[in-house]
Amino acid sequence: MRERIKQLEIEEQALKKEKDKASKERIDKIKADLSDLKEKSSVNEAALGAGERSYQRYKELKEEIEKTRLSADQAERDADLAKAAELRLRQTP
Repeated sequence: MRERIKQLEIEEQALKKEKDKASKERIDKIKADLSDLKEKSSVNEAALGAGERSYQRYKELKEEIEKTRLSADQAERDADLAKAAELRLRQTP
């Protein structure tokens, strides 16, 4: 989509030098297309940002679960079964 926007912007700049009616009409069409593409692009970028935030939260939760699991394993090795049980129950989503 970015490539298409860049292509239309270049074409628009080239047509601005022209004075004929067909060029003016083409410029109007390009402006409309650019407007639509830029709107779609901003919506896509917003959705991508939301996806990135979700993925970051997923990674944080996964790391937290792993730390809790390791703590529970250590508690079992230390024979602190009450703590191990508590950690294992907290670990379960």
